[in-house]
Amino acid sequence: MLKTTDLKKLIVIEEQEVYSDNIGGYKQNWFSKFVVWAQCKPLYNKKQFGHEIAISKQLNSVNYYEFCIRYRDGITNKMRIRSDKKIFNIIKVVDFDPEKKFIELIAQEII
Repeated sequence: MLKTTDLKKLIVIEEQEVYSDNIGGYKQNWFSKFVVWAQCKPLYNKKQFGHEIAISKQLNSVNYYEFCIRYRDGITNKMRIRSDKKIFNIIKVVDFDPEKKFIELIAQEII
């Protein structure tokens, strides 16, 4: 069972803002929505999450991670995580705890 003391990595959950550039187009900007402590684990189950893609005849690995944080409303798969100069797209938000103490974020590392 996950404990609060297991949350040892500080992460930033970012949300995208889209706004007009006043010449008929739009610009995008990411801003910090939440700063939280998390437990981070790489996911090695290739059947569910890990896979490789071929781009320009090169094999590139896709890395998936599980971030467990204290429960927080408003986190969606349109957000991303920034941690240790790395960026992760949130793929899935898993509300596994019926007591609403923790929430799980499945994320893909942007390489």
